[in-house]
Amino acid sequence: MGPCMSKKEGSTEWSETQTARKDSTTKPVPIQDGLDANAQVSPQPPSNNNQPYTIEVFDEAPPKYQESPWTCPSGVRKVLDLLKAASKVNYGGHKGAWAAFKERHGQIWLDSAYTLHPLTSRAILLYAAVRLLVGNALGSNTTFYFTTFPNVETDQLSDVELNTLKALMKVMNARTFRLACELISQDETALAGQDLKDFISNDANFLKDDTADEKLVKLLAFTRQKMKGFWHGWDGRDLDFKKLRSLHKKACKESEKQPKLLNNTSFIYQMAVDGYKRQLKSGTIYPVSCTLILGTRLEPAEVDAIQKCQLEGGKASNEAAKQAHSRKKAPLWRRPTQPEPDSAAKNAGSVAEELGQVGHQFCIQAIVFTDHLNHQAKEAYLKVDNYRQGKPDDINDVTFVSEARLLCNFLSPLWLFKTTTSHDPRVDGWNELRAKPQYNEENIADKTV
Repeated sequence: MGPCMSKKEGSTEWSETQTARKDSTTKPVPIQDGLDANAQVSPQPPSNNNQPYTIEVFDEAPPKYQESPWTCPSGVRKVLDLLKAASKVNYGGHKGAWAAFKERHGQIWLDSAYTLHPLTSRAILLYAAVRLLVGNALGSNTTFYFTTFPNVETDQLSDVELNTLKALMKVMNARTFRLACELISQDETALAGQDLKDFISNDANFLKDDTADEKLVKLLAFTRQKMKGFWHGWDGRDLDFKKLRSLHKKACKESEKQPKLLNNTSFIYQMAVDGYKRQLKSGTIYPVSCTLILGTRLEPAEVDAIQKCQLEGGKASNEAAKQAHSRKKAPLWRRPTQPEPDSAAKNAGSVAEELGQVGHQFCIQAIVFTDHLNHQAKEAYLKVDNYRQGKPDDINDVTFVSEARLLCNFLSPLWLFKTTTSHDPRVDGWNELRAKPQYNEENIADKTV
């Protein structure tokens, strides 16, 4: 027989082995000849509690968190550098392109006609986005509007006023004169006091030979005039670029509902001037810069209406200046760095001369994208720009911009300065401005955009 052991010896050895396995304080440890079951190891992982620590106190705060150059797209870096360069442009006491953002209230109108070329829409959004982001960073008071769509969620309207606005919008979207008349009858309560029913009943408002479509266009124009008192925008502080883009897309979509009334430009000029006149009448005087970012054509018939608005706006701006002087307060449009002109000290009524030196209380700057405008439309905008040129009541300035160049290069720092400081008439005649390129030299995007 081969080697063997007694039952007692085998049982004792097996019992010891089982005890060793159950003992939580021992684990098998590999050795040269195998496992040593009796080796002792700690079941707890190594602890850092006994490790020495060093506490250091620094005199300066850690570096500010910001994107590293290798994580920020090159196009974004170029735009940031461009905006910084624009902030260093000084002329006529204006310290940088963004100084007016803190000194003046801003109104920015985005063209939202559905007929806009896709590149034009992108250019409008790009320029508006820069104004939005820089304005919010500086804490500016800026309101954004769309030329075809009011804010129907504003808290500035009561429930009754909001119902009136929505009823007016329903009439505006009517495709036929008959349907518009039916809507006016259906919403008679909401439209009370808007005179739409009287308008369609008065034969003097239409020619004898007017077709139904011609009557509709006249009714739509009248209805849009009634909407002015209910037309509110969006506070820039409540917007980011994503929200702005979404609203612009919605406004363009809304404009598709009414293709019969496309001439919005003169209406927007009138809205801006009327708003400032209401402000003046209320006794609330503060400087306002209105920027229109446009891409649709201007009809020759609209020029006369806009020029009339310019006269009214210039008169309102001068009246605001007179009221400021009559109260013997420093003019609100003057920067603290500017000395008070002798004209104000000697003759408080010489407002026109002083406005030519320090700027207008109210001004309208039109950024007009021209790549997809015909010659006739450009000439119409030129007439608007040249009207009252050099006169003390010239509150209007037009800057022609190529959407392709803006998307590829953006504006140069000096020309950015021009579009934000147009309330000072001296800027438009600045020789250095005309001698410098209108667009930035570096590409901010691929030219295939």
